[in-house]
Amino acid sequence: MRIIIIAGCLLLTLYTYAQTCTIPNDTISRQSQIDSFNINYPGCTKVAGNLVITGAISNLDSLYTIRQISGTLSIINTQLKNCLGLYNLDTMYGFRCINNSFLKNLYGLESLTYSGALYIENNAVLEEIHSISSTDFTDFFLYECPGILVILGFNTPILLSNIVVENNDGIIAIDAFNKVEELTENYKIALCSSLSTLTTGSKLKIVHGSLHITALRKLVVFPSFENLIHVKKHLSIQGLTTLTQWKSFNNLQSTFDLRIYYARALEFYPDFPKLTLVKGDLDLGDNFKIRYMDGFNALDSVQGSLRIFSSDSLISVNGFKNLRFIGSQFSVGNFRSLKEINGFGQLNYVEYSVHFSNLWLVTDLNVFSKLESC
Repeated sequence: MRIIIIAGCLLLTLYTYAQTCTIPNDTISRQSQIDSFNINYPGCTKVAGNLVITGAISNLDSLYTIRQISGTLSIINTQLKNCLGLYNLDTMYGFRCINNSFLKNLYGLESLTYSGALYIENNAVLEEIHSISSTDFTDFFLYECPGILVILGFNTPILLSNIVVENNDGIIAIDAFNKVEELTENYKIALCSSLSTLTTGSKLKIVHGSLHITALRKLVVFPSFENLIHVKKHLSIQGLTTLTQWKSFNNLQSTFDLRIYYARALEFYPDFPKLTLVKGDLDLGDNFKIRYMDGFNALDSVQGSLRIFSSDSLISVNGFKNLRFIGSQFSVGNFRSLKEINGFGQLNYVEYSVHFSNLWLVTDLNVFSKLESC
């Protein structure tokens, strides 16, 4: 009988400290609900479903028993400065942190090992997110957090859905996401006006959505995507007005659209030595200091349009030596200094129209002698 009593007490103890609780309407909106959490939900270690924390809440101190949230944790429009009460939280399946005017950091989330999708937006004084930099996650979204200066780490996942860092004017350096090999959706770093150092994507092989590196006006050195093989949708590099160094996309074989615009300090296009197919459009323009166009010599076909336009410094076009087919329009125009076009010797078919305009110094277009159908 004594043994049975001891065993029963042990089971009762385990039950008490492994309690699952359900929050009414999935929402905590008053500080008094936080303060009385351990009274209302004694021994609660797992929150069933989602948990929304919102309103005039200044601390999470009494949530220290929570180890797991089986849905998404949303911290929205609070008065929190940190997340210190969540220091035992190990697992959740989504994290939204939005419109928290006083939030300075994510201290308290250091024990988090899995978070699902991370979505952080419009936290005006948020200075750092390093507390979650070692967690495993599925998506990373960071918008409108001007106080963040650096993003370091976030190197746990190999497979992700999205990486989006957009409209964060304070960020000066990103060294992150360096172990990701595959993205099922999009990779976008854009509209970060102070970003001057970008180290990312060195192991990335496939992007099933789009890759956008745009509107980074202080970026000088383009990151190395040396292992990138396929971009299934759009590859867009635009508005990198101070970019001067750009390593080649040595292994890129195909993409849908490829657009390189407004790299106004760049003197040479990167090489694409294995790029054989552009399934959509290829646009190269408004890159005013480009002097030579020697790349794209592995390219066999552009199934959309090929447009090359607007450089005051371009002297010669020697690339595209194996291009045979353009599936829509082909245009070259607005080059004041261009003297010779020696590429395109194998081009024999353009589906629609061919336009040459404002090529003031070009006197010989015999390189297009094989072009028979258009």
